[in-house]
Amino acid sequence: MDIWECALGFMDSQVLLTAEELGVFDYLDAGPRTAEEVATAIDMPPDSTKRLLTALCALGLTQRQPDGRYINGPEAAEQLVSTKPGYIGMMFVHLREDLYPVWHYFKETLCERQPQWERAFGKNAHPTQEMYSDPDTLRAFMEGMHAISYQAAAEFAAAVPELETVRHLVDVGGASGAFVIAVCQAHTQLHGTIMDLPQVAPIVKDLVRKSGLEDRVDFYEADFFNDPFPKGVDAFSLGFVLHDWDTEQGSYLMEQISQSIEPGGLLIIGEYLLNQDRTGPLFVARSDLNMLVAAQGRERTAQEYADWIAQHGFALERIQPTSKGKNFMIARHTG
Repeated sequence: MDIWECALGFMDSQVLLTAEELGVFDYLDAGPRTAEEVATAIDMPPDSTKRLLTALCALGLTQRQPDGRYINGPEAAEQLVSTKPGYIGMMFVHLREDLYPVWHYFKETLCERQPQWERAFGKNAHPTQEMYSDPDTLRAFMEGMHAISYQAAAEFAAAVPELETVRHLVDVGGASGAFVIAVCQAHTQLHGTIMDLPQVAPIVKDLVRKSGLEDRVDFYEADFFNDPFPKGVDAFSLGFVLHDWDTEQGSYLMEQISQSIEPGGLLIIGEYLLNQDRTGPLFVARSDLNMLVAAQGRERTAQEYADWIAQHGFALERIQPTSKGKNFMIARHTG
C-alpha cells in the first residue's frame, strides 16, 4: 500500500460519507446531471459541488460522461442509492456519528485497552445503547445491517448440505434476521428463530413478512446474557456476535448453546477471520482494531476459534467462505 495514500485515507472516507449524506447518489440515479444541477439539488455552491464530483470520479464512485454530465458508477448505483435493495448507506450514520468521533481517540484506546466513548461524547452512555431507545434510528441501523448481511447468508445457505437435515435453527443475536431468512428460503424444511432484544422485534417481523416466511420464522425476545436459551434445538448460529465480546462473555454464550443444543447438533459461527500468521487481511485487521475502539471483543484466526469452541463441546468440521471475506465455521456438538 502506498504510504501517502494510507495516511490520507480519512479524506476519502469523508468524501464518501458526506456525498451520501447530501443525497448525491440518489439524485444521480434519475439520470445524467450537470454539476450545476447537482449543486441545486443538494443545495451546495456550484464550485464546491464540482470539486466534490471530481473527487467522487477519482474514487470511481461517479463517472463524467463526454458531454460533461455525471452518473453513478456501478458500485454506487447498486449500494449507495437509497431505493435499491443493496443500499448500505443506512450504516453510514453509525460511521459518521458514532465511530468517526471515537476513532479520534485511537491512541488512547491502544494505551488503555478500552473503548473511548466517554472521551468522544462526554458522557457515560454508549451511542449504540441510545440507538436502541430510538425506534427510527434503530430501524435504519438494522435495515442497513440486513442489506450488508443478506448476500453472504444466501451464498452460505445455497452451498451447505449440512442444513438439509436441520429442523430448527436459532440465530442468537440475530439482529435483522438476514441469516435466518436466507437459510429458510434455501431450505424449506427448516424452521428459524431469531433471538434478540425486544426493541428489534417490530423490524424483524416486517422483514420476515416481506420475505413471505411468517409461517416458518419467529422471534424470541431475549437478552442473551440474562435470559434462557430455547431448548431442544438441533442448530444454533452466532453471526458476527462473538467478535463483539471478550473471551469470558463469548464463552458464556457458547456454554448456553452447548447446554441447549441436541446431541450432534450444528453450530454455525459467522465471522471475519485473521490469517493464521496474523498478517491480515487488511479489512479484518482493521475490524480487529475497531473491536478494541468501539466494543469489547476482537477478531480471531480459524484455529483460535476451533480451540475455543472445543472447550465447550464443539468440533470444527469445516469453513465455508463467501464473498467479501465473510466466513462461516460449521461445527458439531460432541457432548
